Amino acid sequence: MLARIWTGLKEHPLHDIIALALIGIGVNMALVPQPFVWPPYVRDIANDHGFDYAFVVVGIVMLLWVVSKSHHEEWDAATLALAAFLMGTLAVYQFLHVTHTGGFMPWVQDAAILALIITLAVRSDADDVD
Repeated sequence: MLARIWTGLKEHPLHDIIALALIGIGVNMALVPQPFVWPPYVRDIANDHGFDYAFVVVGIVMLLWVVSKSHHEEWDAATLALAAFLMGTLAVYQFLHVTHTGGFMPWVQDAAILALIITLAVRSDADDVD
C-alpha cells in the first residue's frame, strides 16, 4: 500500500505540487480573518469559508487521484478544470482587489500556479501526464 502511494507521488510530481498548493491556500484563507474588503457587496461572499474549503477538497481529490490504482483521465481532467477555475477566480479577484484598494494580495503567485495547472492540463490532453 505505501509502495503504491509512494510510486504515485513519484510518477505525478506536478499533481502533487498543485494539490498541496491548493490545500495550503485553502487552509491559509480559512485561517486568515476577512482578507477581502472590496467591493463591499461581494465582501461577505468572498470571505465565506465555503470557497476556502473548496480549495482543500479539490486538493484532496487530486491527491487521491495520484495515489489511486487507476488514473482515470476524466477524473484528472475534472480536478484540473476545478483547480484552474478556483485559481483563476482567486487570481483575478486578488488582482482587482490590489488595483482598487492598493493593499497587498499574492495574485502573482496564484497566477503562476494557474499557469502550471493549465500547462499540466494541456499536457494531460496530449496523453503525456507528468
